[in-house]
Amino acid sequence: MVQGATYYLTGCALDCGGRCLLRAEVQDGRVVRIRGEPTAVRKYHLEPCVRGLSYETRAQHPDRLTRPLVRRGPRGTGDFREASWDEALSLVADRLQAIRDESGPGAFLCHGGSGSLGASLHWTKAVSARFFNLFGGHLEMTGNYSNGAAGPASEYTYGSQHTAQSRSDWFRSRLLLLWGWDPLVTVGGSHTTWALRECRRRGIPIVVVDPRRSATAASADHWVPIRPGSDVALLNAMAYELIAHDWHDEAFLQRFALGFDAYRDYLLGTGDGVPKTPEWQEPITGVPAETARWLAREYGTRRPAALLPGWGPQRSRQGEQFHRATAALATIAGYVGVPGGGAAGIGRGPGPQIDRPQLPAPPNPYPGRLPIYRWADCVLRGAAGGYPSRPRVAYVVGANRLGQHPDTAKTARALDSLDFVVVHEHFLTPTARYADVVLPATTFLERNDILKPYGGVGCFYLYQHKAIPPPGQARNDFDVFSDLADRMGFGEVYTEGRDEESWLRWLADQAGIPDFDAFRATGIHWTTAPGPDGDPEGEEPYVPFREQVTREAPFPTPSGKIELYSERLAQRNDPLVPPIPRYLDLPEGPADPSRSIFPLQLLSPKAKRRTNSTLLGGSLDGVQAITLHPEDATARGLAEGTWVRVWNERGACIVPLRVSDNVMPGVATLPSGSWVKWGDDGADMGGCPNSLTSDEGTAWGHSSIQQTVLVEVARAGGAVAAPSLS
Repeated sequence: MVQGATYYLTGCALDCGGRCLLRAEVQDGRVVRIRGEPTAVRKYHLEPCVRGLSYETRAQHPDRLTRPLVRRGPRGTGDFREASWDEALSLVADRLQAIRDESGPGAFLCHGGSGSLGASLHWTKAVSARFFNLFGGHLEMTGNYSNGAAGPASEYTYGSQHTAQSRSDWFRSRLLLLWGWDPLVTVGGSHTTWALRECRRRGIPIVVVDPRRSATAASADHWVPIRPGSDVALLNAMAYELIAHDWHDEAFLQRFALGFDAYRDYLLGTGDGVPKTPEWQEPITGVPAETARWLAREYGTRRPAALLPGWGPQRSRQGEQFHRATAALATIAGYVGVPGGGAAGIGRGPGPQIDRPQLPAPPNPYPGRLPIYRWADCVLRGAAGGYPSRPRVAYVVGANRLGQHPDTAKTARALDSLDFVVVHEHFLTPTARYADVVLPATTFLERNDILKPYGGVGCFYLYQHKAIPPPGQARNDFDVFSDLADRMGFGEVYTEGRDEESWLRWLADQAGIPDFDAFRATGIHWTTAPGPDGDPEGEEPYVPFREQVTREAPFPTPSGKIELYSERLAQRNDPLVPPIPRYLDLPEGPADPSRSIFPLQLLSPKAKRRTNSTLLGGSLDGVQAITLHPEDATARGLAEGTWVRVWNERGACIVPLRVSDNVMPGVATLPSGSWVKWGDDGADMGGCPNSLTSDEGTAWGHSSIQQTVLVEVARAGGAVAAPSLS
């Protein structure tokens, strides 16, 4: 501890993949260091990452917004003037009231983002939804950017999203197969790195399937490169191999699964005459047939094995099919509900969930709903595009939509076309530059809250202490909405007469925390006692669907079984939404004819030092660059450090080049989260990959396809025009 400093127990309220107990050391009103709480790290394996350990750089950055801003110049220019809180909130209240009177609740988009994910009181989505539902309603957005395909796919297969076993259950596996998941960067539970180290120590083989040699793949026993968007083909071929060699569990399938016969017929080619063999998948995936056979043999014979899919592959046009196919493979092998096995699927754990407990919001009185991935299209097209309404207002809290939403040029047009935009922010982000009013918000170091583990992976709550005062006039989002509600006549309803501490005591009671003061003092409350090795998921490893398998309790599906064939999907009669998890040739995939123009598949993996687009700037952010395999760089006459133009029919960006064999040939990687910054020729100089992505969405649920994108790369500076595919 820094001499003379006072420490406060806190924790990251970030969409980072983990939830860690931290010590913020404060001297003279400033955080001088953040470190993991020693007992939580050593005993309970809650290991913080660089995002949390460097957060004081963000909270105390000289560019923090400290006063309300009102737009003075054209949208997007960043031309604002400072205003008082009274002026800013009066302007917001008057405009919201007038637009509601003119157009009704369908005029409002409530963009509560993941800026304080895991917080019980100050969660940006909760505080904003409570306000707008009390205000009369809004055009509600469904789904999410993170796992909008994985969630429905798991529900249609298992009837549940709680498909993740305890990390310590991995110790009972004879193989870990990580598919499109890089937990050394995206975390997936604060004790995941501990569990992986322990698996290595125990000699449990780890295989990673991924288009790039990620940090996790580099530390694994085997890396299997695969073309983006082709994962379902390899999963189908592995399922074929399990059946062909009797590595499947016929008895398990007969007892617990529905539709195996239909899926087997597809795999064997009964209907189309094309068996889904390892040879069939090779030209699709780029995975040699022999490697596919080896992988199937390892998974099918090292019993039990755990298939652990990430969320990257489901951000593709095959999104729902990917998670359906992982669940199908685990089911065919008979590993569901088995210690050391695994159900695959979305991977939510059994611990406290993100939405329980939280600041409550009454039901939204407006019936219209909109997939979140389509909001910009809705703004531009309205009822003519088949949407419930045409929004006029975007109220954005803890979200940087211009950068995180696909097709940034289209997103900018949508923001520019709105009548009124309000943003709560820490910095003047690209989204904030399009606002009419920008309100300075606090960071998690400047407020108190109760935090829940990421994705239910962990059986605890953390107390987040306020460590430092807010800079300037920055305010908590809850307090801003309370003030705004008061001006609009429902302030007492919004607050229910409770201040921050009163709400936290109420939320602690809802969570079943018996002694709030003791919880606040220790910083952690266990919902299940840790295991003898400090396992934060309890003494006995959790195995999803164990009750269904051991006691033959029904699965929470319409049939009561694992649904490899979904009658609900069959009733859609949509060839792009098949009732079984099958591979489909889709636009911008491995077989798209437009590859003759745009031959590279672009991936935008998560950055180690960023959480989405948070933590950009200063010492936290490295140089944004695109990575190509040496073969692809040489074929284009490019060398390390060359500035290149990356483009397709949707946009272009200018970035330096890295050359590495950590990415397979034909694939380019450009980390997500960089802020868009257009140059004079319209190219993005910030290197934001969403300058190149489409907002079309998956066929099933209009979910993210941000990992399905074709591009070309050439030396910057020449006359490189983006050709049209029309």
